[in-house]
Amino acid sequence: MSDQNIILTGVRVYLLVMISIGVISARRASVQATDFMLAGRKLPLWLCTATIMATWLGGGSMLGVSGQTYEGGLLDVIADPFGAALGIFLVGLFVIRLARRLQLVTVIDFFLMRFGRPATMVAAFAIVLSGVAWAGALMVAFGTILNVLTGVPLVWGILIGGLIVVGYTAIGGMWAVAMTDLIQLIVMILGLVILTTIVVLDMGGVSAAWSQIPAEKLNLLPLENDAPSWLNYLRAWFIIGVSNLASQSLLQRGLAAKDERTAQWAYYFGAVGFLIIGLIPALLGILASVTMPGVEDKQTLLPLLAEAHLHPLLMALFVGAVLAAIMSSADSALLRRQRGTETSLGTFQHPHPRLGCRWYSPAISSHLRLDCRSQRGVTGGCGGAFCVGYMVAKNQSRGRPGGHGRSPGHLAERQLYRPGLAR
Repeated sequence: MSDQNIILTGVRVYLLVMISIGVISARRASVQATDFMLAGRKLPLWLCTATIMATWLGGGSMLGVSGQTYEGGLLDVIADPFGAALGIFLVGLFVIRLARRLQLVTVIDFFLMRFGRPATMVAAFAIVLSGVAWAGALMVAFGTILNVLTGVPLVWGILIGGLIVVGYTAIGGMWAVAMTDLIQLIVMILGLVILTTIVVLDMGGVSAAWSQIPAEKLNLLPLENDAPSWLNYLRAWFIIGVSNLASQSLLQRGLAAKDERTAQWAYYFGAVGFLIIGLIPALLGILASVTMPGVEDKQTLLPLLAEAHLHPLLMALFVGAVLAAIMSSADSALLRRQRGTETSLGTFQHPHPRLGCRWYSPAISSHLRLDCRSQRGVTGGCGGAFCVGYMVAKNQSRGRPGGHGRSPGHLAERQLYRPGLAR
């Protein structure tokens, strides 16, 4: 059996496992929209932590981070994973308790409560549009990986990835997403750890590999001590860390936890775990700059590194890890847009009552880059509005009728530290 056939067989097995999990999870999927979106609010700590980590360890963390450290070192990845880990921690510290006590299902519900119907329609449209674009970009990455490593035509790779992700998400809802996230996280960790271990051994061991890394690649502070450098440095920390306080994918995991305490600790553990695992692709990018200089397409760096160091059987596992990273983000992008679609266009029920799910129609675009800068822009705008709505009272003037505090900002004052309201 050729190397390409071994890899393709491993990919087939992995995708069949994902489909099977979706079918099994359909038995637990409720016909109620809230239970479908939040898995009945029953996720235990270990599963909630795993799905938080897997969602954030997406294609950008696997492929983009390694490409950035290949060129600029750790200073170029402050936003992800460092800033992203900060964002996960801040959601657990400040946001999730109030979100659960307000009984939110999605961020869209918060906008409806705080800003009214017109603003909610705008936010829903923006979030749905950016999510569709992001899911499309991820499917292009999925198809590209299959094309480069197995020879599957790009269009077929995109269609296969899209059908599988849409299928298990639509059939099983949040339960399917959480269970597949767990498997995908395990596969990602195994693939990254094995590749890193073999690369380091091929370089002569830990001491030899460490001695070959340029010191500037490990720098975590601005190289120039001036205001623009420090402002850009702080921007890198907060562009993901603060803007994603309104991320539906991130917030949804805590809302699906079985109780408030479980949700908070899942974010704390998830932030630490994400930072640790997210630094592995960064390290691989730095090591590749030593062993494989001159790579032009940085997005293919990890697959090229795996091809150079791994046996075909281990290569099949690594391909599964990369596809897992892409799918773990894509299924979340699809699930989080369902509520926004309902808000802006109305609810579309599946015609088969036993399945109790929703139709999704993600656009597959081959013209979107993996980093998808528009996603950051929309998420940042919604994140700013979310923070304002969270902190500022709806009617600040006490003399105005109705100025007695209907906003989440006032609810925070009255409810946030009342243990009896914990859910």
